[in-house]
Amino acid sequence: MRIVVADAGPLIIFGKTCGIELIRAVVEEILVPPAVVSECIDEAGKPGAIAIRQAIREGLLTVLEPAPVSGAACDLLLLDDGEKEALAAAHARHCAVLLDETVARSVASKIGVQAIGSLGILLKAKRLGAIAAIAPIIEEWKAANYFLGDRLVADVLRRAGETSVAQPGASP
Repeated sequence: MRIVVADAGPLIIFGKTCGIELIRAVVEEILVPPAVVSECIDEAGKPGAIAIRQAIREGLLTVLEPAPVSGAACDLLLLDDGEKEALAAAHARHCAVLLDETVARSVASKIGVQAIGSLGILLKAKRLGAIAAIAPIIEEWKAANYFLGDRLVADVLRRAGETSVAQPGASP
């Protein structure tokens, strides 16, 4: 995958855990709209903020110029500003959008924008040999309270040829 416009959720969880570099192992260029940057780094203590600031300084993330949200993404009341800007930017650039929220992914499909989620990045990273296993990263994300649907996790692990992630409270 050459270019992706990123939403805040994936950047925060990657920044907080396995690093923005892992996204870059799969994607050549990560574009970030201004509203997404604000969501990620405006509060210094926000999870992943330090890693995201560093990724911007190092050129791992490219911050887009402010642009008005118009067209299909403009009237999407259920989306936050970052999701709207990410969808509008991906639509305008004819590239994929990296986001995990179900409603935003549905909107992406509706307006003809390819969506990839954080788990999709992990699956591609494993197929490229950038990581050995997905399950430990998913466990770390769940411990960080990042919501991942059980069915989706099971499907991704099956596709990756891995066993399921231990459920909280379950014995090994």
